Amino acid sequence: MRLLKKKTYTNLKLFNAVKKRNKSYVSAELIKGVSFELNLRFNNSNFDVDVLFEGSHDGENWFLIKDSVRVLSLHKDGVSFSYSKCIFEDIRFKYLRVTYPNNNNLLLKAILQSYRALDQVKLNKISLPTSGTSSKEKSTIFCFSMSIPQEVSKLIPHVFFNTEYTRHFTLYGYRDSVEVNKKGILNYFEIANGVLNSYSDNTIEFKPELVAGLKLIVNNADNIPLSISDADVFVFPVLLKAYFYDLSGRYILSYGNSSLTFPDYDLASFKNKIPTTSDTLNVLSEKKLTFIAKKPLFSLPDNLLWLVLLAVIILLSFFTFKMINAKE
Repeated sequence: MRLLKKKTYTNLKLFNAVKKRNKSYVSAELIKGVSFELNLRFNNSNFDVDVLFEGSHDGENWFLIKDSVRVLSLHKDGVSFSYSKCIFEDIRFKYLRVTYPNNNNLLLKAILQSYRALDQVKLNKISLPTSGTSSKEKSTIFCFSMSIPQEVSKLIPHVFFNTEYTRHFTLYGYRDSVEVNKKGILNYFEIANGVLNSYSDNTIEFKPELVAGLKLIVNNADNIPLSISDADVFVFPVLLKAYFYDLSGRYILSYGNSSLTFPDYDLASFKNKIPTTSDTLNVLSEKKLTFIAKKPLFSLPDNLLWLVLLAVIILLSFFTFKMINAKE
């Protein structure tokens, strides 16, 4: 099950580029897609403006989508930073109009739209508190633990800071751990990287990953560290679909035995006959089964086992030296 399909980038065709007093207006026709983002390209490499977005179905009646979206670009003295994108969720207008101040003859030259078509799956939002925070080499590490491993595709950390900021980050996840010197070490792998800033909601999107926990490393450089108390994690809902020959019976679903293998049903040979519609079963209360380990027929305590091995070694050594002396 997947929500986000392949990301596609398209340069939109601009029209009705006009000016009125100290503001500029540019319109564009959007490409069909439910979830998308826009990247604005201006004629100047240094700007800091607030942009207004409006949508329309007929090009005459306009409706406010987002107001005062701050975009900026800074290129000076070896410092390079740019943030000129805006993410839209569930917007289905045909036309888009962008309004921005034309200070210093600022001109919007291009609008790039990247969209992801959505399957009919709604993500579940989970609020996770920061389970651990530490600082190392001008970086702050924020950890988020999940109760069970789930497939995650988006993270929104709630950043608290009194002034403006831009900080590079790297997001890691883990599924399992290994034991080294009787200590569990989590196997982290990189998921995404980018920039946290005070001009957006800091949504971090990535391809779905099955993780049991997340680690966000923020590079503070020489600045005051950011504060993140919790984050919103968006996960795929867990669904179980099964085929039952007789719906009037009672069935038991058991899980937790990692030694079991995948089932092999003859239904795999009749995939074309599987009904497109399904019924929902009534789930009764869950019961936890006590695991009873099978005891071996013959077992010895660890200390006694070592004594037996030592005795066997002594006996073998005794008879070996006795055979050597007998040959001499």
